[in-house]
Amino acid sequence: MPKKKATKKVTKKEETKAKPKVAKKTAKKAAKKAAKKATTKPAKKPAARKKAVAAEPVNLLDRIGALAGEVWHYLDKNGDMALPKLEKGVSGSRDEVMQAVGWLAREGKVWVTEQGRNRHIGLHR
Repeated sequence: MPKKKATKKVTKKEETKAKPKVAKKTAKKAAKKAAKKATTKPAKKPAARKKAVAAEPVNLLDRIGALAGEVWHYLDKNGDMALPKLEKGVSGSRDEVMQAVGWLAREGKVWVTEQGRNRHIGLHR
């Protein structure tokens, strides 16, 4: 028959003395980790906004025509202006705004002049 190993009996007092030390050590480690994370990681940047995608494809000519109407109303309300200011005032990319201005110019509704590197746009009255 194999011999039984002798085991040391641990009293309840000894158990309670040992446990707080372990708890204190783990609490200190957790506090150090939290402090390290707070100081080393930079704040997260806000997520970039994604452009909304239309559920159905929109005809390019329809989109340019709608933007041409928006450009016309913006010029009617705010008067003549440089192209960069017009681009900021209406929805659409620079290329789309240029196409809308071309649409209106072809119909004879707007005039376009160049002053140096800038283009000035206004409505024919």
